[in-house]
Amino acid sequence: NSRFTSTNRVSDTVFESGAITSTKDVSTLASQSMTIQYGSNSYTLTIGENLDPYANLDAVVSEFNNQISKVDALKNADGSYKIEFINDGGTLGIKNNGTGDMKITALGKGIEEALKLKVSPKEGGSTGAGEILKADEAATATFFKTENLSDVLKAGQITFDYNSSKKTIRFDNTNISTADELKTYLQTELDKAYGSGKITVSTTAEGGISFNAGSGNNLFGISSIDKDVSRHLGITSSTYNRINKNKSIAEAGLKEAVSKSSDNKYKISVNDKIFEFDEGTSINDIINKINNDVDAGVRITHSSTTDTFTVVSDDTGSHTKVKVEDVDGSNLASVLFGTAGTDYTVTDGTDAKLEVTMNGSTSVIERSTNTFSFDGINIELSNASLNAENVTFNVSNNTDSIVENMAKFINDYNELVTYLDNKIMETPNKAYAPLTDAQKKEMSESQIKAWEEKAKAGMLYSDRTMYSALYDLRNAMTDAVKGAGTMIQDIGITAVKGDYSGKLIFDENKFREAYANNSEAIEKLFTQSVENGTKAEQGIAYKLKSTIERNVGTRGEKGILVEYSGTKNTTTEKVNYLSERMEEYQETIDKLKVKMEAERKKYWSQFTALEKALASMNSQSSWLSSQFQ
Repeated sequence: NSRFTSTNRVSDTVFESGAITSTKDVSTLASQSMTIQYGSNSYTLTIGENLDPYANLDAVVSEFNNQISKVDALKNADGSYKIEFINDGGTLGIKNNGTGDMKITALGKGIEEALKLKVSPKEGGSTGAGEILKADEAATATFFKTENLSDVLKAGQITFDYNSSKKTIRFDNTNISTADELKTYLQTELDKAYGSGKITVSTTAEGGISFNAGSGNNLFGISSIDKDVSRHLGITSSTYNRINKNKSIAEAGLKEAVSKSSDNKYKISVNDKIFEFDEGTSINDIINKINNDVDAGVRITHSSTTDTFTVVSDDTGSHTKVKVEDVDGSNLASVLFGTAGTDYTVTDGTDAKLEVTMNGSTSVIERSTNTFSFDGINIELSNASLNAENVTFNVSNNTDSIVENMAKFINDYNELVTYLDNKIMETPNKAYAPLTDAQKKEMSESQIKAWEEKAKAGMLYSDRTMYSALYDLRNAMTDAVKGAGTMIQDIGITAVKGDYSGKLIFDENKFREAYANNSEAIEKLFTQSVENGTKAEQGIAYKLKSTIERNVGTRGEKGILVEYSGTKNTTTEKVNYLSERMEEYQETIDKLKVKMEAERKKYWSQFTALEKALASMNSQSSWLSSQFQ
């Protein structure tokens, strides 16, 4: 490979906190969550940790609605959303714009106290379509609290990391309220932890503190920090005296500022391919884009130990190159890699040469890689082979890939026969009959899905067609192949004792030994094809292929199983034995319904006539009775 490793250290080895004050206003809603159940699904909404402490209710409403807009399942056909937060005269409301029921199932304490919302009752408490779920009272006027630096520090801690040695510093018995007091305390504690003079803590002009571990290769940073302490100091976990590759170019902590091109872009040329990036692009994004580009053909890496970059070409050989350059006034290449000839020197790729003497004839073979292939022999040179004069070796078959593929084949076969056997042996659950449309209306989607899974169990119980397919698969694998000269049990493939599904055990060592002694017999066992021969003369692969084609089919022809039940997303899905029987049954049902309706009308007519006759008889009886009075 062509390559270079720069000596240009890219990081600003000093990192700083934000401005430190004795008190700080912090949001009581930041990072607070609430969970809303809509229909049968639940959605958790979390307010961003960087919410402005002085945000008003409108800003909070906007924050929630922004999160709702990212959930496709809550979007209506007209572009609105099923859940909508509103500011109803200073009171938070949640409007149901859909057709499902809505309720609050969980609330963060901060939301409950500031926004006056409450968890909905378990029984009832749902808000229907078009209704608004409102807080009990108006939200508080402000959503922040004032914290004292000294109290936050006493309750928290910081874990520092110096060359992989981690030490935790606590503030239990302190009363720190200024940046200078914090600097003095941390300097004393870091000197105790790592030794005097290793790390220097200073105050900054902006009112914060800075950490400096010197100009050597010492790696120093904050391994972890309590959330509240982090918020007060304006410094986060994983902040080190190295560039932060997850941050934008301007915020990554580069030693030198990166200038932009004439069109306000960051640009760099790699092997004559020009890349350009916007201001918010991170260092990792830059590295990944270049590394994944085929035309650039390089791999860029950064060492946090040496704080330098290495660039290596993807390809090997004398034709490869590595060239990075600044473009159009943007100095991105210089900032990351330094200056060619001063900070790095490119080592050109070279071809590998192999001098071979075989059967008394000597020849030189030259390749761009360390892998050579001639006369069916593959050779890979290692570093130990360089400049070696006499290397003698024997040639043998490489069975690793063959063993690996055979193991995978047996595993796939076992999974197939196990699946078929389980389906054939799975008994129906009579307690779960198919659901009617009326029953489905009273159940949630998850309940319907769970019920139907149990109702479908045992559909293939003792199915003759499936059993026939499984039987054919077993025989294809275990029947002898006439003329092969070996059987599967001779090469380390045997049946599992006590198992009737047809699963097999693969003995890798026995297979290797058999393959080394007689690879041709094993090849015949699996791939032998005798034109106009009998089934007994066909290899295992051909028998399996025949079994699959007979049951599943080939292009243009349908197999037994496809004829029986069809294949999804094809014409056979609706045209098969089962679908035809279902149509016949449906026709019979329709005819019976018509007949039943006719019978119902006949009996209803007779019943009506009977009622009229009874009414007439009752009337006559009454008249007769009146005549004898």
